[in-house]
Parts: sequence; structure tokens; C-alpha cells
Amino acid sequence: MPRSSLAPSGLLALGLAFAAGYGLALRFAINPASVSAPASASVSASAPASDPASSLADRLAAECRAGVWHSTREWEDLLLALPAPRFSVLASAIRAPLAAPAQSELRRVFFGHWGRAAPSAAIAFASGLPPGPWRDATYVSLLQSWIRSDLGAALAWVRALPEGELRLESLQLALPFFAALDPAAALDLIALVPPAYRYTSYVSVFEAWANGAPDAAAARAAALDVPWRDQIAAFDGVARAWARSNPRAALAWADTLPLGRTRETVVERILALWTSYDPDGAAAYALTLPAGALRAEALAHIAANWPASDPQGAVRFAEKLPAGNQRQILLRDLVDKWADTDPAAALAYAAALPSAAVKPDLVGAVLERLAADEPRRALETAKNLPAGFVRNHALSVVLAEISRRDPDTALAFLRETPPGDARNHVLKHVGDHLSGEDPAFAAQVVAMLPPGGLQTRAIPYIVDGLVQRDPEAARAWAQSLPEGTLRTQALQSYAAAMAKNDPAGAAAWAAALPAADGGAPILETALTEWVGIAPSAAAAWASALPEGPARENALVIVATRLAHSDPGAAFDLALELTGDEAQLVVANDLALAWSRLDPEKAFSQAADLPPIPLRRELLANLVGYYAQIAPKEAIALAARLPAGEIPAGTLANAALVWADQDPDSAAAWSEKLPSGELRETAVANVAANWARLDPAAADKWLARLPPDGAREQAAMAFVRAAAGSRPAAAARWAVSINQPALREEAVRSVADSWIRSDRVAAASWLRSIGARELVPVPFR
Repeated sequence: MPRSSLAPSGLLALGLAFAAGYGLALRFAINPASVSAPASASVSASAPASDPASSLADRLAAECRAGVWHSTREWEDLLLALPAPRFSVLASAIRAPLAAPAQSELRRVFFGHWGRAAPSAAIAFASGLPPGPWRDATYVSLLQSWIRSDLGAALAWVRALPEGELRLESLQLALPFFAALDPAAALDLIALVPPAYRYTSYVSVFEAWANGAPDAAAARAAALDVPWRDQIAAFDGVARAWARSNPRAALAWADTLPLGRTRETVVERILALWTSYDPDGAAAYALTLPAGALRAEALAHIAANWPASDPQGAVRFAEKLPAGNQRQILLRDLVDKWADTDPAAALAYAAALPSAAVKPDLVGAVLERLAADEPRRALETAKNLPAGFVRNHALSVVLAEISRRDPDTALAFLRETPPGDARNHVLKHVGDHLSGEDPAFAAQVVAMLPPGGLQTRAIPYIVDGLVQRDPEAARAWAQSLPEGTLRTQALQSYAAAMAKNDPAGAAAWAAALPAADGGAPILETALTEWVGIAPSAAAAWASALPEGPARENALVIVATRLAHSDPGAAFDLALELTGDEAQLVVANDLALAWSRLDPEKAFSQAADLPPIPLRRELLANLVGYYAQIAPKEAIALAARLPAGEIPAGTLANAALVWADQDPDSAAAWSEKLPSGELRETAVANVAANWARLDPAAADKWLARLPPDGAREQAAMAFVRAAAGSRPAAAARWAVSINQPALREEAVRSVADSWIRSDRVAAASWLRSIGARELVPVPFR
């Protein structure tokens, strides 16, 4: 028992328990000379001839030789009548029986009487006995007696003890008694308790205090200037006492505490105690609380602490709750506890429930417990449930439990079950449930599933379980599956699991697989794991492979994974690629990562490459990805290359992003471009975004452009962006377009938007430009 958990309440019971051999493991020795005895308790060294202690010693020794000594009313009267000084004489005479392990009752009764008559002398004598749990129990009994007969003297003795375990245990015994008489003084005594053990001291003091004056105890607990843990102990003590005498008043007090952990802890303690002796009263109180967090917590505490002897009462309480998740969770917990003591009654209750979300869980939980003790009965019960999800779920959990002890019986039942959704449900559940515990059995179960999603989703769990127990068995099982998706997935799972422990071995194995086994995706799985563990080693392995498709594939896998963590290393690997398609794949991933880490370096290294696909794709993607972050800088990089090397679409898209950030600068750049596709697209993109951000400024900019094809494309972009917000301006630019098809599209775009906002103005404009066929009928 940890010392900090010793709760010194019920001292007599504690003394009895210790006397029976459950010691405190104290190992202390008291120098008798250091124990000052009251003058009235001095011990006489001589005994008269008619000393009653001698005759008592003979009788006690004889009874102990005959067996275990038991107290009787006669013995109690004899010891009660024995003068205090004669106890030491009697104790010396029966020293051997007192030290016998079996004579715990003799020690308890004898030292209990001696402790009331002459406690300090009794303790001095006990200190000379051999160390052991029973001697510790003797100290406990003596101190209990002394506290009852002379609390002040006992406390004085405790205070005089040197620091150590004896003083700690003595304080913990004395504090509750002292707190009942003088709680303020008892609080001062707690200062003598080492900080690590003060929790139980605060609990005992404030519990004793609150038994007589709960309001005063609660007020003093709130005023304590101590660490949070110790204040919680004080509140806990108040809550324990108050909850027994007046739980509603205790909860009213708890409601005055600040919101947070303190109040939650106190409320939990009060409700737990109240529920332990009056669950119906606690439940009735909780149900009167307004909906919210406090009510939910109260209900949960009550359900959790409902007496185990009344499971039906707990369930009836949960049934009164409003429908919802909390009610379902409480019912699950309560029926689960009920199944511990009376599974038949719990099952009858769960099976009688109407179909609901909670019913499958309740029935399954009860039958799972039953299956642990009576598997055949549980299986028969599950089989006889009405067809449906409840039955399927019950069979699943029962068979999973049975398979742990009798897998042959479980497999036989599954094989005999007719194919269909119900069988598939059970197979999938059992396979998933046992994939970690017994993957070989789970594999047999999953193999019985029809090919498809259920089987596919179960494979990784089974392979992981097998690899942890027997990697060779896992590989053999995966390769024993018929060729196809399932086998490939099993081998991929094996490669991933193996790569965690032996990435080089997993990669070499995957690279040697034939195409029929899906070698490429399996190698990708192994290498992906390896790159995450040791990227340099994975790159070196891929580079060292002999020329051919396997090496090319390995280099692509490693390079694309490295691109995001070490683009320089990925670039070096990309240079080793010989196939155009492989270079393009790596270039895209590399450009995306490098454009965010070091675009200038990436661009310089790519620009220095000879005219190979890697150079073209890397440069274009670098500019494109970098433009999403810094379009002006990306366009400046592109300007360092010969015209046409970066696709026009990439630069035009950069202009679109640039116009979002700085439309004036983007417009100035697009205006200076030479005539052609790039200028037309860039100008249009700038116009589109500028019209969305500031249509008036975009309108003025369009007016400055020369009347060429680029301006017409920009005008069309302006119309699309501004027709809804600035229909009049959009109308002017629509009619300025000379290309017939483009002009017609622009006019229709303006008309569609303007008619919705101002049909009269739209009709007037359409008539003025000769587009009467677009004028709404009522306005023609």
C-alpha cells in the first residue's frame, strides 16, 4: 500500500488489519530511554509474591501452547483489572508468545489494554521486540489506545519523535481524532507531515472537521494557501463528510466554487458518495438539473458509481434519460457491468430492446462475456436471434471470442454458414478482430470472403500481424494467394512491414519480383519506407542497380520521394535517368518542392543543363510553381532565358496571379510584350483580375491600350468580369470588339447580366446597337 494512500479513518479496523499481518512495512527502532513516560505510569522492577501477573502469565502461556489464543470476556476483565505497573512484568513473562506470528489477537488485546493503562511504557517495551509487520501493528494498536485515553499526551509524544516513518504514521493516526476536537490545531500539525504525504492528512482532517461543522470546514478549505493538490484534498475531505449528511447542501456548496478542475472534482466526489448509499436520490437530483455540461457530468458520475448490487436500478435510471448519445453510452456501460454479475438477466434485457443503435452493442457485449465461460451456449443464443444486424454482430463477437480458444469450431461454423451478406459481415468482423492476435487464423477467415472490398481492406492487418510473428510465413502466405489484385496488395503490405526492419532486404526482394506479382508498386512501397528511414542509403542502392527498367523505376521512386526533403539529392538522381518519361515525372515533383525551398538555385542548375527533357520540364514547372508564390520574380527568372523557352501559357498564368497582387505592375509588363499569343493571353488575364478587383481602374487601362487583337481579348475578359457589377462599362467595351464572333459573345454576356438587374436600361442599349432579337418581348 503506498504511504500517501493511507487514510487513517476507522482506526480500530486499521489496527486489526495490521495485527493480522498487513503491516505498514515500517522499519524503525525506538530507544526506550528516549520515551518519556508519565510519572503515574512508571514501571516497578520488582513483583510481590502474590503478583497476579505471574498467574496470568502461566495461563496465557498454556493457552498459547495449545494453539491460537482467543480473547474472552473473562480475559478482558482480567486485563482490565491488572494494575498498570504489572503489565511490564506480565509482558516480560510472555515475551515468547507475544512474538509468535500466529498470536496476533493476543498482541492486539494485550497491548490495547496496556496502551490505555500506561501507553509510553507499553511503547517502550514494544520497541524492544523483534522488527516485523506484527511489531508495526503493535505500535498502531498502542497509539490508538493512547489517543483515546489521553490525546494531548499522545500528541506530545508524537511531536517529540524524530522525523521519519514512525512520526508520519503516528500523525496520520492522530490527526482525525485531533481534528474532531481542535481542527485549527490539527492543521498546524500537518506541517510536520512531509509534503509528499500531506494529501491524506488534509483529507482526514477536513473530513473529521466537516462531520461536525461542514460550513466552517468548507470556508477554511477555500482559504488554504497550499498547492492545488493539497487544497483538492481538503475539499475532498469536506465533500466526503458533507455528502454523507446532506448531499444537496454539499452540492450547493460545490456550485459556489470557481469553474474548473476543482469544482469538477468536488462534484464528482459528492455524487459518487451520494450514489453509493442513495442512488435513487442522487439520480432524481441529477435529472432536475438543466440540460448542459453539468447535468451530463452528473449523470455520468451517478451511472459509474451505481451500486453493483443493483444493476437493474442503474439501467432503469439510464432509460429515463433523453434519447441521444449520452443515453446510449450509459446503457452500454451499465449493461456491460450487469453482465459481470448476471449475464442471463443482462442478455434478456438487451434482447428485449426495440431495434436501436445501442441494441447490437449491448447484445454483443453480453454474449462476448458469456462466450468466455460458456462458448456453446453463447453461440446457440446468437444463432437463435432474429435475422438482421443484431444477430450478425452477435455472431461476430461470439465467434471472435470462441476462435481464441477453439479455432476449429469457429471455422467449422463459418464454413457451414450459407453465403450471403450475413456471412460476409461475420467473416469480416472476425478477420479484423483477430488479425493482430492470430493472423494465421484471420487469414483463413478472410480467404472465405468473396473477392472485393471486404477482402481487400482486411489484407494489410493480417500481413502486419503475420510479419510481427513470422516474416517468412507472412511472405509465403502472400505469395500463395492467386494472382491478381489481392495478391499484389498482400505483397505490398508485406514489403511495407518488412521495410521497417530491413529496408535494403525488402527493396531487393521487391525488385526481383516478376511482373505478375505487381513488382513496380511493391518496389515503390518498400522504397518509400526506406527513403523515410535512410534516404541516402536508398538513393545509393537505386543508383547501384544495373542499367534497365528496374533501375529507372527505382531512381524515379527515390527521387520523387527525396524531392520534398532533399531536392539537391533528387536532382542528382534525376540526372541519372535515361528515359524522357521518367525525367518528366521527376521534374514535376522536383520543381514543386524546389520552387518553395530555393527557386534561384533550382533555376540556375536547371538552366545549365543541356537541352534534354529534364531541363525543359524543370524550368517550365519551376516558373509555374514559383509564380503561384512570387509571380513577378518568376517572370524575371523566365526573362533570363531565350524567348519561347518557357511556354506562353505558363507566363500568362503568372500574369494572372501577378494581377491579383499588383495589377499596375502586371499591366505594365504585359503591355511591353511583343505581339503574339503571349501578349494577348497575358493582357486578357490582367484585365480579368483587375476588373474583378477595381473595374474603374481596369476600364481606364483598357482605354490606353492600342486597338489591336490583344486589346480585344482584354476587352472580352473585362466584359466577363465586370458585366454583373458595371454593366454600362462592360457594354461600351463589348461593342468595341471588331471580331464578329467575339463581339456577339460579349454582347450576349452583357445582356444576360444587365437584364437581371435593369431590364429597361438593358433593352434600351440592345435596341441602340441593333440587337433587337435580344430585347425582352415586353420591351421591344
